[in-house]
Order: sequence, then structure tokens, then C-alpha cells
Amino acid sequence: MQLRRKLYATLVILVLSSVYPLVKVQAQYMPVVYDRTYGEGIAYQHTCPVTNGEVALIGNNDGVTTVTWISRDGKAVSSRTLAKGFESVNNTYHTGSRKLLILGQSRDWLSKKKDKGSYGRFIITDETGEILKDVIVGEAGSELFCGQQLKDGSVILGGYEPRPGGIRAGMLVKVDSSGKVVYKYVSDEGGPCIGFDVLGSSREYIHAAFTAEEGSVSAIVRLDSNGKSVFVTKLPEPEFQICKMITAEDDHIFLIGNSQIAGGRVVKIRPEGDIIFSKEIVPASSETSLQYLSLAKNGNVLVGGNATDKSYYSLLRNDGTDLQNIY
Repeated sequence: MQLRRKLYATLVILVLSSVYPLVKVQAQYMPVVYDRTYGEGIAYQHTCPVTNGEVALIGNNDGVTTVTWISRDGKAVSSRTLAKGFESVNNTYHTGSRKLLILGQSRDWLSKKKDKGSYGRFIITDETGEILKDVIVGEAGSELFCGQQLKDGSVILGGYEPRPGGIRAGMLVKVDSSGKVVYKYVSDEGGPCIGFDVLGSSREYIHAAFTAEEGSVSAIVRLDSNGKSVFVTKLPEPEFQICKMITAEDDHIFLIGNSQIAGGRVVKIRPEGDIIFSKEIVPASSETSLQYLSLAKNGNVLVGGNATDKSYYSLLRNDGTDLQNIY
């Protein structure tokens, strides 16, 4: 634990020094603004910053989903329990205008069938608890992990659909502002979608990351505005699980991930889809964990993580050349 704290403190300093000029900093006392307890008997799993210092708390316990809004001085402005909750809430985003995008897995409450299966579900709600949009996506057994609302009101979501043999096939879905599915992309090889970047000025396109599970591989996919794949890049490292992906301004893709066989690695991919480098940062072990990825304005890449008994970080040039390593 102490090593991890030292690592992340070092990472923060390096990020700041790569972006801002060095200035004389004088230590100061940081008072506690408030320290309160909310929701007796509610376990909050997600904290979502809103605006002006406000925070939304989302709890999901035994299918009961509660959304609590906290003012900047710590007061609970409102707390609402959804009449039809989630089986799991996997992520929450503030979409602007004091509205939340909440997604995960839920029973299909809107179905007229008696046997209501579990599906990927997302809602958009406001501080009053009113559900403004409630949409089920994917086949029975689907689940959502990430999402983003676009300026036109459409929503893009990542997760998985079940396949025979217990395989969770990666899924990316676009839903328009009315709740209608525009397209659904399901990966033939990759596991669950854990993140994506929405790009383009005149025409929209997406880079999506699908992480490996048993029976699947890790893959990076570029999709056009119709949800058709432009390229699919499979990562060769066995059992490699993607942790984070970032698309640079020049459309090169950087990602980090972990494997007990290949270790914690940072990977760079060209805009055309071929791999430029795949570099080990944390050696392979049962406790391999590469978790931090940041791109500086000058193009340098900062990565960090942990192994069984050490913490690691590496500052790299854009081409993968080491500038500094600490462990």
C-alpha cells in the first residue's frame, strides 16, 4: 500500500511537471469542508461529480437503486429510489444540465412478458429522480459497462452479449435520441467493451477496446459512422486484459493492460490498425497490475503500475523509447 501511494504521488508530480512550468510552491493547510454520512443502510458504489462542486451518489443494493444529490457544502439536496432498479450499476456519467446517465444490467421492466430476462439497460435521470429515458439494449444476458451521450442526444454504449459456451462477446451500441438502436456491433473475437473514444469532425468514427476473457482475445476496433469495422487489431499477448485506452490527437492509439504471461504492457497502434510497439513495463506475475496511462502535450507517455512487491512507472517517448524508469 505504501509503495502504491508513493507511486501515484510521483505520477501526479510528473504529469504536472510535463504540462506546467516549475513554480515555487508553498505548503498550506487544507481544511476539511465537510464530513458526513448519507443514506442509512445504503451502500453507495458510484460517486459522480456534477457541477459547481456538487456530487451525485448512486447506490444499488438487492435491485434497489438510489440516487442522492449532494450540494457543494455537503447537504443532501434530494434522494430518490428508482421504482424499477438495476441488478447491477456499472457506471454513471454527468451528461450536463444536471442530468445523469446510469447504466448496467437490469430486468426488462418494460416487457409485457411474465418472464422478464436481464438485459443491458441505461437510463437518463435528473435531480428530481424523474426518468427521462429508459432503454434496454442487447440480447438476454447482456450488460453495459461504459457510455457517452453525444451533442445530438444520441448515446453510445459498450458492454457484451452472451454467446454459447459462456462467452461474453464485446458489444458496442448506438441509440438515437428517441431510444431507437442506430447500430449494434458485436465482436467475433473480443471480450467485453471496456472503453471507447468518439472521434471525427465532419464524420463520426469510434475506437473501441474489447478486453480478453476465456474464449476471447483483446482487440481494438475502428468503426465508421454506420457501425461497420474499418479495422480489427487483435493483440497477440495471451490472456491480455485491457485496462485503459487513449486516442492521441494524431489518431494513434495507446493502451495499457495486464497478463500473467506477458506482464503489464503499454501498446501503441497506428491509425491504420497495425501495432507499432508492445512494451513490457511491469514483469509478469500473479499480481501484475498496470493501471495508469497519460499522454503529455509534448507527446510523451507516462505509465505506472504494480507487481507482487514493487511499484513501477515509466516515462516514454512517443516511439516507446525509455526516458525514465523507477521501481
